[in-house]
Amino acid sequence: MRGTYKSNGTSNYASITPEKAVDVICRSFRANQSWVPSKALSKCLSVPYQRFLIVTTPKDDLSNLIWTSVLVLVYCATHLVDYHESWYEVADASTAWLRQQQHFVDQREDLVRSACNLLNVGDPDQLLSTLFALVVETPDPAIAEEEAVLLREGWQRCFLNEPPYTAYYWNAETNHSTWRHPLETA
Repeated sequence: MRGTYKSNGTSNYASITPEKAVDVICRSFRANQSWVPSKALSKCLSVPYQRFLIVTTPKDDLSNLIWTSVLVLVYCATHLVDYHESWYEVADASTAWLRQQQHFVDQREDLVRSACNLLNVGDPDQLLSTLFALVVETPDPAIAEEEAVLLREGWQRCFLNEPPYTAYYWNAETNHSTWRHPLETA
């Protein structure tokens, strides 16, 4: 007679205590700004390591750092609320860094919603209005000028449609795309 196995809906990752999760998250924080995808973070968040990366990009690619940081912050804000004092400083530094990344600013809603979906978190709107709220600042004139030059030459900044939403450039006139900034390669 065969035995039956019932899945309890958890992943293949063993549960770790909240204290251990906070320890892994704080030790994994790099350069006072972000998290690099790692197997330790993968286990901590119960997310397959492959979901932290795009195969074609190195793990320390800016897009991977942004995506991993959003995942970690969503996890902290939803799974480690009672340990807020232990992770608040790294979260504050990381959200400040994220707000300086144009990719995060442009794709904020999609990144947070995707992270919430992956971590089975129900209310991304609350996170978008609190932890991931953007502070409206006066745009940097140098960035505005650069964007104007790109548009005059037919270039548009685009992002891949799935995590970690890597940036690329597409020329509407020539239908040419490149990973490199067109003004740097010209």
